[in-house]
Amino acid sequence: MDINYFLLLKKKYNHILSNIETIIDDCDDISYYTDEYVSNTDKALRMIFNPELTKTKFKENKTHIEQMKALCIQYINSSCSHEFIEDQIDITPDTTKTIRYCKFCEELAR
Repeated sequence: MDINYFLLLKKKYNHILSNIETIIDDCDDISYYTDEYVSNTDKALRMIFNPELTKTKFKENKTHIEQMKALCIQYINSSCSHEFIEDQIDITPDTTKTIRYCKFCEELAR
């Protein structure tokens, strides 16, 4: 497979991971409201809206996506013919920093 495919996957996995973090945080909010509004005696309702179970499932999915992203990065690093370029980035209006990265895969030079 082409390296561009794995670069695309890496980008998509980053997007998924940022969204999954938001979902996990939302599960905490749901948990708070479930505790506040659903009585302990209403076990059926508590089982339907079980935010801890949902959160656990999304954490498992997050771990899986992180593993898939790591495999993509491993393939990219082993397949890319790195060509490093230097660039200036602004840290503050008065401060810049020079970075080196590959113009193909955007891997930072070490």
